[in-house]
Amino acid sequence: MLIQVAVKVGDIGRSSRTNVRVEDGRFPLDDESEDFGQLCAKVDERVSSALRNYEQKAIRQDSNLYLKPGLTAAQKDWVSLTADNWMAKIDIARSNYLKRTKAGGPFVVEVFVFVAKKQPGIRRATANRVEEASRAIDDILIERPDIQVGAISRTHWAMSHARQPDGTLPTVPDTATFRQAQHLDAMRAAQQPDDREEEIMRTLTVSVNGSTPLQLTFNVNDLRALLGLPGYNFLADGIFSSFQPPSEPDDVEDTDHT
Repeated sequence: MLIQVAVKVGDIGRSSRTNVRVEDGRFPLDDESEDFGQLCAKVDERVSSALRNYEQKAIRQDSNLYLKPGLTAAQKDWVSLTADNWMAKIDIARSNYLKRTKAGGPFVVEVFVFVAKKQPGIRRATANRVEEASRAIDDILIERPDIQVGAISRTHWAMSHARQPDGTLPTVPDTATFRQAQHLDAMRAAQQPDDREEEIMRTLTVSVNGSTPLQLTFNVNDLRALLGLPGYNFLADGIFSSFQPPSEPDDVEDTDHT
């Protein structure tokens, strides 16, 4: 019997009008000596070749082969072929073909394969995606009470996960940024709103409108409140605690080595 392979972009549940060109899509199959596995292998070979030559990136997520049982059958009524039913389903399709009054030429078994457009690796973290990511993270946190996250680290986690491809399961970020966010959450939790920190005074050298440098002493807590800064040191702990600014490079004269 003759097999014709057709590749459509979309899924079985929604009608698709976009087709992928398949080179050498028609081939003979000896149903007496060849089985369903050999049919699938020949189809897979042609589908893989078609996707390599397709101008858009597409992947085959649905590994099923579908058969149209009759000429007027809607896409939702196409049947999935298996090792147990493929010959019976083909016999039904052949019988329906022969019942047509204007049937001409040999019966050809047309099998359909569905592929999906490949999504970009990184997505935009839109508000809807961040909300979806937050719900997925909440489910993880219910199952994993040992994971300690606060408002800062949870927001960072949700933003990061929202950029991942569809279907990616949430995993705890293993990044320096996430660990620093956890550290900041811990510092915020330890900070009691009603507690008054011990006054810290610092002296700075300032120059006003080009004046002679002046020594001014500030209350650090008041200055933080004025600038809207939290009442803790970002660099006291966490990934930046051992940070040392790079030294100024030496100005070395160019040497002509020619």
